[in-house]
Amino acid sequence: MEAGRERAEIDALLRSRMEQILATEFADLHDGSETVTQNGLSHTITWTILPIDLDGDSVDDPTAREVRVETDSSRLATIVVDHEGKLGKI
Repeated sequence: MEAGRERAEIDALLRSRMEQILATEFADLHDGSETVTQNGLSHTITWTILPIDLDGDSVDDPTAREVRVETDSSRLATIVVDHEGKLGKI
């Protein structure tokens, strides 16, 4: 498979998982992983939910998280905040 096409397909898998995570309520966010097969190749997608300090005071913000979705070759990340139990992306 052409390298550019494979990368585009992996990126699409990462974006799809990120969208699923962003549809989750803030309190239900959790780390996880899954193995998917695309064109006969297996890829492990891992997602990690991390605390984050938004204002630089060395204290993690209880209503914000960094969300990372990655494989061994690609990574997406975003910051989400709790809007009354619903996620908002910043």
